[in-house]
Amino acid sequence: MTRFDHLRRFVKLGMRGLEIGPYFNPIAPKSEGYDTITVDVHDAITLRRLAAADPNIESASIDSIEEVDIVGSAAALSELLATRGITDLDFVVSSHNFEHLPDAIGFLNAVERALKPGGVLTMAIPDKRRCFDHFRPLSTLVDFLEAYHSRSAMPTPAQVLAHAIDCCRFEDSLPLTVLLRKSYDSYLARREHGGDYVNVHCWTFTPTSFRLLIEDLRHLGLMGLEILDLESLGGEFVVWLAPSASDRSSEAASEDDTQYRKRRTALRHEIARELVDSEGVPSPLGRGRTLPTGTAAPRTVRNLWRFLRRRPLG
Repeated sequence: MTRFDHLRRFVKLGMRGLEIGPYFNPIAPKSEGYDTITVDVHDAITLRRLAAADPNIESASIDSIEEVDIVGSAAALSELLATRGITDLDFVVSSHNFEHLPDAIGFLNAVERALKPGGVLTMAIPDKRRCFDHFRPLSTLVDFLEAYHSRSAMPTPAQVLAHAIDCCRFEDSLPLTVLLRKSYDSYLARREHGGDYVNVHCWTFTPTSFRLLIEDLRHLGLMGLEILDLESLGGEFVVWLAPSASDRSSEAASEDDTQYRKRRTALRHEIARELVDSEGVPSPLGRGRTLPTGTAAPRTVRNLWRFLRRRPLG
């Protein structure tokens, strides 16, 4: 199967759906007969101008940029759809967009409201182990909750700082910036005076860390989407989610904290394994090289994993 086959697994001709930020590589293009509503922060004229100025985008790809139906940020998806009365969608597709959204929970809830029963959200999300987020820590439930309850509408000063000082050029591990003091000064200024929207990765995941976050949100009754399937595809993973047949309150009450703790601990063990057992993971140490097993994480993490393996779950 090709990447597009995976992304179109629950997208069929005759269905009505939404694609977020298709740019020059749409998953469900109207030109191929898909009944797709598109959302982007720019209109088509602007997107074509940006693509023409980008040396990494082939000129032939500019022709794939279609007219944008809704100009606006996916961070405000709930309002964008509500004001237009858009509901009962068969699908929502998004490729490398979710990690940019300041309020991940708010986005997921907006999609849940827009999907009809049986509808599916398909997302391609970068695996932080295999991209420029390689050295950044994983996003946590607390991070998600803080953004949700504070109604974050743009990346926080801390998220902008993390991108500046922790991201690397994955081919050779060179940092995007080594100006730590300058980055810190910018962080302080942003905290004090605010600033323009800076497009960064707000969130970082491995496949299992993402699964854990979704399970946590469901257990807390904060989300009604459930994972249908999740597959790793090289430097990214694809996840399919759908509205649960039962309501949130019954889902949250179906498993007490003691029961859920065992499942949660098992997932955390798997996350530790993902971060440590790195055989075959492309290396940030150089193009074409792979990290020997166990060297993707600091020694302290490897030691922690050895300790956890000796402990019973629960």
